[in-house]
Amino acid sequence: MGDYSTLSWYLQVSTAARRTVSGRLAIQGGEFWSGKRTSYDARLSIKPYPGITLTTQVQHNNVSLTQGHFTTNVFRVEGGWHLSRVSFMGTAQYDDVTGIVGLFSRFRWIAAAGNDVYFVYTHNWQDIGRRVLDFDYRTISQGAAAKISFTQRF
Repeated sequence: MGDYSTLSWYLQVSTAARRTVSGRLAIQGGEFWSGKRTSYDARLSIKPYPGITLTTQVQHNNVSLTQGHFTTNVFRVEGGWHLSRVSFMGTAQYDDVTGIVGLFSRFRWIAAAGNDVYFVYTHNWQDIGRRVLDFDYRTISQGAAAKISFTQRF
């Protein structure tokens, strides 16, 4: 309850995303709830062929709160295949605090301008292994959805 405001700063260096190989480095810092957070982010994208994109990203966070200090790392891999009227994209992400691996995928078909059909699938697994590198993952959630978007112009 009540007001909450933060003061932070952000610095980013990146190359043009239209290039075959592009990247971004960023650092951010500032207030975070009852303390401070510093975040480092690195992203590399490759477009080996027109319409195909592969991206990797790593984010590291140092958080210091009055309740304690912790660090988190998030690792992400994304891929996309984009034709003129059909596209497919997928993202896999892992964070080392919860041990959760998440998968998000989306298929899109543009039937006509303003008329789209989407199919989306998500799946999340959590590592319940007792030691590092046990790789004992269990499904914690999954879902699928379809959406049709229709635009009528008059």
